[in-house]
Amino acid sequence: MKFLLKSILTFVLAISMIICINPVFAQDNPVFSTNDTETIVFQPFITSQDSVELGKNIIFDASKTTHPDVNKELTFTWDFGDGNKDEGVEVVNNYTSLGVKTVKLKVFDGESTKEIQKEVFVYKKIIIFITDKAGSKDRIEGFKNYAREKDINIIVIESYASVTDFISEEMLKSKLTEALDNLRKIDQIVIWTDGNAGLNALAGVKQQQSQSETPLNFENKTILVLQEDSKSASQVFHRYDLLKPLGIVIAKEAAIYPFIDSENFKGFIDRMKNEGYVYTLVDAETGKLQIWNFVSYFVNYLIDSGIPANTVILILMLPAIAMIVAFMKQVIGITTFGIYTPTIITLSFWILGLKLGLLTILIIFLVGTGSRYILKKFRLLYIPKMAIVLTMVAIAIFAMLIISLKFNLFDAQFFSLSIFPMLILSTLTEKFVNAQSEEGFKKAIVLTFATLFVSTIAFFIITEEVVQSFMLSYPEIIIFIIVIDIFLGKWTGLRLVERIRFREVLRHVDEE
Repeated sequence: MKFLLKSILTFVLAISMIICINPVFAQDNPVFSTNDTETIVFQPFITSQDSVELGKNIIFDASKTTHPDVNKELTFTWDFGDGNKDEGVEVVNNYTSLGVKTVKLKVFDGESTKEIQKEVFVYKKIIIFITDKAGSKDRIEGFKNYAREKDINIIVIESYASVTDFISEEMLKSKLTEALDNLRKIDQIVIWTDGNAGLNALAGVKQQQSQSETPLNFENKTILVLQEDSKSASQVFHRYDLLKPLGIVIAKEAAIYPFIDSENFKGFIDRMKNEGYVYTLVDAETGKLQIWNFVSYFVNYLIDSGIPANTVILILMLPAIAMIVAFMKQVIGITTFGIYTPTIITLSFWILGLKLGLLTILIIFLVGTGSRYILKKFRLLYIPKMAIVLTMVAIAIFAMLIISLKFNLFDAQFFSLSIFPMLILSTLTEKFVNAQSEEGFKKAIVLTFATLFVSTIAFFIITEEVVQSFMLSYPEIIIFIIVIDIFLGKWTGLRLVERIRFREVLRHVDEE
């Protein structure tokens, strides 16, 4: 026990030191007082888009060109790489041919000439590629290069830093909002994400912009969803009803090549049929609701009204998590901190990811336990004592954020989306501390691990894409869950753990 206390004290001291010295490390390049002034040189500069659609105007700006003499009169001569030339600080060109154009700028100050050049890609159509597949960056880059050879521009909107579908959806939604200009002029959309994070994010952005002066319109757009299972049309219908594109095609990764090559939706479908690709088409006729899908009407209403799909799934999954906890208690015989605590932990794991969720729980338990033993010597009242314990937990989480950012374990955007469930988990400190006071340290450890075990089992079940898709497609299953809960409430048989524990006794009873 003394070793444990020393370890916890060392951990807390290390946290305090990190927090104290962090301002020193916060500056990668310390600022020193100096009288040196920056030397200004004669340097041309081009500001423009890196790519432009065929037949559209593109503006080239050289106003950021620098010169030691601010009063010097400069002459700007442009060569746009397509035979057109112009003069001036800001010029406009309209490309009538496809491909990469090398733009050259010459700046003459009356004595010498400086030259700079920049490549501009002129494309015939633009594709937005929405992905969170961090392990497939090379393949995605290959798709971009293939499209470029066909004079097609692919713009990647990614959430590589995400660790869960929930966080991925929020990150993608934020980046799609920043790319609204591109979203309004796209021809096609490719979505390659785990689960439906990409579709959910796209639908969420469209809903957000529905009341703006220029709402997003996908009526003439085609959406390709890359999935291994091309038979999950029912779960996509909810998004189709909000996005209302020409169609959503679900197919495997190889389908992206005919998708890039095809001039229009009909040509893409014809090629998929002729070349034997396995695909599923989701359109207005797919997944129409029947009378027995009455709860699905309300799900559609919520999603169409702007409620994020992941929020709807969280609500639908809550009864399923509670049922799993009840099953583990009544049938298996695993005792947890009631039903609230494992449910909250499971939902937090869903948002944070299992690794970060377990790390947060570990820090909360260690700091909470260490603080409790230290504060026992001071004979404090319960509420102020728990306030101090919670403060120490908050400091530990604060330090964990600093360390994670310092060593690039997670990025700032991820933590901005996940900090709330981390704080919710920190409120479970009181449960851990009370269990140690009432049950003793060993029993509290067993109870904690049992709770984490049940929460982890529930996490793996509810994060299965098949389970989420089924719950969203057939939310009426909630009624069946109530029936199962009633059955569990009437369970009177021996639990599995009891059968294992008393197997010798049961064997003798059977023999008699």
